[in-house]
Amino acid sequence: MLNDDYICALSGLLPREDEVVGDDHVDDDLGELPIWWTEIRVRRRVPNPDYLMILAVKVQQELIKAPAEHRQEAEPTVRIQVDAMFAALEERVKPFDVDEVTAWVAPPYREGEAQGLLAAQQTLWDTLDIDWLDEDLTTPPAAPIVEPIAPQEAKADTEEVAEPENGEVVEEPPASEGDPVEASDPVEASDPVADEVKEPAQAAP
Repeated sequence: MLNDDYICALSGLLPREDEVVGDDHVDDDLGELPIWWTEIRVRRRVPNPDYLMILAVKVQQELIKAPAEHRQEAEPTVRIQVDAMFAALEERVKPFDVDEVTAWVAPPYREGEAQGLLAAQQTLWDTLDIDWLDEDLTTPPAAPIVEPIAPQEAKADTEEVAEPENGEVVEEPPASEGDPVEASDPVEASDPVADEVKEPAQAAP
C-alpha cells in the first residue's frame, strides 16, 4: 500500500511500492519514512504569546498597585505581590514554543520521473553543507542477495554394514589388543555322543 503522506518537496513525487516499508519496520525515530527517502526537519524556538501576555499583565498590576508618587519606594514590595499572584499561572505556561516544519525528498534515482530532481537536490545539499548526501544514488541500489541455507542431513546413529559382493563373505579384521571385545550370545556345547549314553548305575550298598 502506498503512503500518500510522503510527498517530495522538490518534485511532488510519491513513494513507489518497492520503497514503502512494512509494518514490522515502522519505528518511533523515522516512522514510515520510505526507503532511500530523505527527511528534512526545521525547528525554531519562538516566544510563547500566552507567556508574553502574562508578563504584560504583571507590569500593569505593578503600575496599578504602586502610585506614581510612591512608585520607587513601593516597587519592590509590589513586585513580590504580583509575582505571587501569577506564580501558578507561569508554571503552567511555557515561555517558548517550537515552530517545526518537516519536508521529504525523493531519492535521486527517480530523476527519470521528475526532470531536474537531481540538480535541485545537489543545490539543496550544497546550501545546507550536507556532504554525506553527495553519494551516487542515480540508480536504485540492488537488494542484497541472500542465499538459502541448505539443511544439514542427520547423521545415522549406527554405521552402515557393507554387504558382501558376489556372495563372498567379508571377514572383519582381527581386533587389536586395546579394542574392547563385544559379548556374544552363549553357545550351547554339543554332546559328541548321541543321547544314547546313559549315566553309570550307582553301586549297591
